[in-house]
Amino acid sequence: MYDLGSYPAAVPTTDDYFIIGELYDLKNPSDFAWAIEQLDDYEGLNPEEGEMQLYKRELAEVFHNDRQATAWIYWYNGTVEGQPLIVSGDVLEFISHKRKF
Repeated sequence: MYDLGSYPAAVPTTDDYFIIGELYDLKNPSDFAWAIEQLDDYEGLNPEEGEMQLYKRELAEVFHNDRQATAWIYWYNGTVEGQPLIVSGDVLEFISHKRKF
């Protein structure tokens, strides 16, 4: 995961890195379509004409409470070349630290 200044950006890698973040499990599966639409909108998957799509959504293997699961993840769709790596991989810690400054 990389620090792009005002937000973090994760990109797929074959290196041995982990991202620590949030995993949501909906109580009512019928709410999934509405929830994913809201997240897609927030993450910019449907940009206005002429805007770049900042993220792409893909299924990924994740670990939660010592078990493996498949979940949707939003990968950054741009370049992270030259950007600082967030070594901890902790999204919430990164956001909390940014809010303090």
